[in-house]
Amino acid sequence: MKKKEKIIKILFVIVLILIILECAVLTNAIYKKIQLKRLQDILEGKNFSVLGDSLSTYKRYSDDYINANDTIGYNKNFYNDFNIINVNYTWWKQVADKTNMNLLVNNSSSGSKVVGEGFVSGSNYDEGIGIRSQNLHDNIGENSGTNPDIIAVYMGTNDLEASFTAGSYETIDFNTLIATDGVQYFYKEPSNFAEGYAIMLHKIKTAYPNADVFLMNMMLGSVYDTEMVIKYNDIITKLADHYNMNLVDLYNSKISEETTNEKYFIGDNIHPNKEGMKIISNAVIKVLEDKYLK
Repeated sequence: MKKKEKIIKILFVIVLILIILECAVLTNAIYKKIQLKRLQDILEGKNFSVLGDSLSTYKRYSDDYINANDTIGYNKNFYNDFNIINVNYTWWKQVADKTNMNLLVNNSSSGSKVVGEGFVSGSNYDEGIGIRSQNLHDNIGENSGTNPDIIAVYMGTNDLEASFTAGSYETIDFNTLIATDGVQYFYKEPSNFAEGYAIMLHKIKTAYPNADVFLMNMMLGSVYDTEMVIKYNDIITKLADHYNMNLVDLYNSKISEETTNEKYFIGDNIHPNKEGMKIISNAVIKVLEDKYLK
C-alpha cells in the first residue's frame, strides 16, 4: 500500500510540474502577443525603409522604380518566387506586416557593397543612378515626398565575402573623412570598411535626420572568416553608438548557430531560407520592442 501511495505521489508531482511548465509557456505566449500589440499601436502607419544587399531583395519590391523611388530600377534581385516562394517570407516584409508599418522603399541590390566595386552605398561613387543611402524616401509613388520614419540597414555581407580590409572605428579620422563648407558635405574616398560604413551612416543621418535607424550586424556563416566577422561587427557596434543608432545583433542570434546546413539557409550558407528569415525578423522586432516599449 505504501508503495502504491509513493507512486501516486510521484505521478502527482510529475503532473503538477507539467501543468506549471504548460502555464509558463502559455503565459510567455500571451505576454509576447501583448507586447506585439503594444508595438503595433505605436508603429502603425510609420514609414519603413530598407538599405541592403541580396539578403534583403525581392523582385518587384527592391527594384520598384514606379511606386517607390525612381533610382532603384537597376537594383539586382536575388530572391524571387523560386528560392523563397513568397515575398511575405522575407525578413523585412515580416517586420513591416507584423508591426503594421508601411513599407516605403526597399533599396537593396544583390552584390552591393559598402565599399569597393559594385552598387556602392557608402562611398562618394553613385553607380550612375544616385546614392542609395540617400534614396530611402518615396519620390514617385502615392507617398511621393515622404521620408522614412524607421530605416533598417543590412549591409556588409559582400564586403565580408570579398575579405575587404576592415579597418577600425578607432582609426577613423572623422574630420578628414567628412568635411563641410557649411552648405554641403564632402566625403573622402574610403580606404576600408570602417570608413565606408561611417560615410554611409552620415549620409543617412543627414538625409533623414528624424528617422530612427537600426543597424544589423553580420551573422556567422561557414563561408566567412570568423575573425573578420568579429572585426566588422565591432565597427558596426561602435558606429551605431557614435551616430546614436540602434543595433540588431544577428551575430548572437539563433541563425548563427547553424551555418553549415540547410536548416536556416537555402544551401549556400549565405542566403537565409524561410526559417532563417523568421529568425532575422524576430531579432529586428525584439530591438524595436526594446526601443519603443520602454
